[in-house]
Amino acid sequence: METDIIVTLVRILINSKSYREEDILKIIQQIRTMICFENNEATAKNVVDANGIEFLMSLLGRYDSPTLQQEAICILSKLCCSSVSDEVLHYPDFLPQMIDLLRSPESKVRLEVVSFVKDVTFDSIDIRDQLLDLQAATYIIENIRCSQDDLFIAEMCSALSSLSQGNPQPSIDRIKHIVYGTVGIIIHKSLYCTFDMSNIHALRCLATLSNIQNDLDSMEYIFKIGAVPLTQRIVQLLVDNKARSQEWGVDFDTELWAPAIETLCNFCYGPETFVRAVIGAGVFAILPEALGENSTKDIRQMACNLTRQVFRKKAVDIESLKKTKDIKTLALGANSLRVLFDLSKVGSTGWGVRREAIMASATIALASNSEQIAVFVAQGGIETLTEALSIKIDCHLVVFVLAAIEKILSIGKMNGSVYGLIMYQAGGVEMVEHLANDGSESVSEKAESIFEQFFGDDTFDV
Repeated sequence: METDIIVTLVRILINSKSYREEDILKIIQQIRTMICFENNEATAKNVVDANGIEFLMSLLGRYDSPTLQQEAICILSKLCCSSVSDEVLHYPDFLPQMIDLLRSPESKVRLEVVSFVKDVTFDSIDIRDQLLDLQAATYIIENIRCSQDDLFIAEMCSALSSLSQGNPQPSIDRIKHIVYGTVGIIIHKSLYCTFDMSNIHALRCLATLSNIQNDLDSMEYIFKIGAVPLTQRIVQLLVDNKARSQEWGVDFDTELWAPAIETLCNFCYGPETFVRAVIGAGVFAILPEALGENSTKDIRQMACNLTRQVFRKKAVDIESLKKTKDIKTLALGANSLRVLFDLSKVGSTGWGVRREAIMASATIALASNSEQIAVFVAQGGIETLTEALSIKIDCHLVVFVLAAIEKILSIGKMNGSVYGLIMYQAGGVEMVEHLANDGSESVSEKAESIFEQFFGDDTFDV
């Protein structure tokens, strides 16, 4: 029955030269309803079998009727997400004609095409690359530049994000205009947007583009066109969101924070100059919220990783922190350290977050000088690292923690601090001795070295 209805409707449309636009629109909307809300696959096949693609393609050229164009784009998009997608996507001039509509004078037509771009690039690298070759990203960026509508910009940014993703990710030569456009959105356009979704989609795009596992050239290109202002703007977006949430008494927007923290973290995998740009932007001002109880598991894990990458590069020192007006003794500050140490405890969170928190804590110790270590110890750093020695499923992590403990004890030995006694009171000496005798080869070697240096009969007296 449905087959007969679809065939009849399509035939009516094909022979509709004498029909009024309103009549054609009613039939088109009926077909769209059947595709969207009823038996999608069967309806889609019937439309194709009845030679409906050709007629729908003809409607794309109806510049006198944007509504018909919009309806045709919607139906064709649904067909592209069905079992007949190949017939539509490889129809002669289909993709060029669709992408050309991104230059339509009607915003509703352009938005419908953007929805199509997001749909068809979701699981097809080949189609994504064809759209890039057809300059889809260039047209989308031009739409963003010419618009002041927040919702419109958000949809366009979402399409840019779709065009930049996939495995493999497009080469930088193919998407450098996306990088440039996205950086421009964050730095300039977001200043005038009151709708965070614009920034969210732009940040998601940046998070993908700056992932060093995908393409280091992409991240370097991002920094060439605006390293310092870009990181400053990202941090400022989070600071503003934090202030609004406090003013309104609501939680901060995790959809905004997640891609922002991920992007900053990605930057810190780059050269040390990248890390200094992140520090200079004031990243430590927003870490307490990212690590705190109102955050999500994923954001906490990324924030711990961000902390670790900052200190791993050894880009944090007293003088640089004074210049950036961050805390003078330890960049994270006492409050953030306590949160980080709490996340490192058994049972405080999932293993993924806890492991990153422990790695971040140990990295801070390894990168710190005497003054910074004093703050680290005062906030419970030794107890935190001592508890981590009980982990049995990750020898690499235990060795890393032992290295951090060795650094702390070495500084304590040089300046006469009682760090060894603190560790003894936390049960750390017994744990180190146990690891020296019963740990894996790499663990036992490190533990034995620490025990002999700091807790032997001649070097330590309770």
